[in-house]
Amino acid sequence: MGKQKLFSIVTVAYNAESLIEGTMMSIFNQTFTDYEYIVIDGNSSDATMKIISQYSKRIDIVVSEPDKGIYDAMNKAIVLASGEYVIFMNCGDCFYSSAVLERVSKSIVLHDSDVIYGNTVIDTVVGKYIVYPQRLDKEIRKRMPFCHQSSFLKTNVAKKYLFDLSFKEVADYDMFMRIYNDGYSFDYINEIIAIYEMRDTDGIHSYKRTLEAANVSHNIFVYCIAYKRLTGSYVRKLFPDCVYKTYRRLKYAFKSNYKYID
Repeated sequence: MGKQKLFSIVTVAYNAESLIEGTMMSIFNQTFTDYEYIVIDGNSSDATMKIISQYSKRIDIVVSEPDKGIYDAMNKAIVLASGEYVIFMNCGDCFYSSAVLERVSKSIVLHDSDVIYGNTVIDTVVGKYIVYPQRLDKEIRKRMPFCHQSSFLKTNVAKKYLFDLSFKEVADYDMFMRIYNDGYSFDYINEIIAIYEMRDTDGIHSYKRTLEAANVSHNIFVYCIAYKRLTGSYVRKLFPDCVYKTYRRLKYAFKSNYKYID
């Protein structure tokens, strides 16, 4: 048997022909190469698999078959993963720079934690922002305290917990909440890990996602936010996009852990 890789990097894809290559190139361009790469495709009907096959020599495991959604596909990857840590870099998302894995590998030597997480650049309809995680002990009782794409989870822990498929939107939050409640170690590193494309979803979707998060946290404050977003989804329809975008800019400007960069 060969030496265990430090990282298992996973990309989950479905009909993502316009996104898959950019995500893959951010992985292939890493200066640190002690990783295995796993791609799980949900039986795409477009050119996704054709693009993936062009890079088959640089991918360790490729699976293309129907699944029960993104978290089912991610569970398949966890079962197959053999690296010490697993990170998900799904279609449309990418590593912040070619040096990310190299920097994180050095931090792992110092921390050796079950979960290591960092900062994220979110790409929104009103520009790019660096998002810094807030205090874990306070935020995890309300919401996902860091971006999943900017976190590294020990693979043996991931195999133990897996994603609960009863959650359609926040199974990642549920997983990390269970891991946290069971006393596993979390460590923050001040590095930008990923660029996450924050797709502009409608208010109803935001409401459903927040309601699911409330069902994980059982926090009355989060339930209130969910119904506030439901109301907001109807109010938003009364205003043009320019007004909505101005509101979004002001909203981010008052968030202490958000920093506008572009």
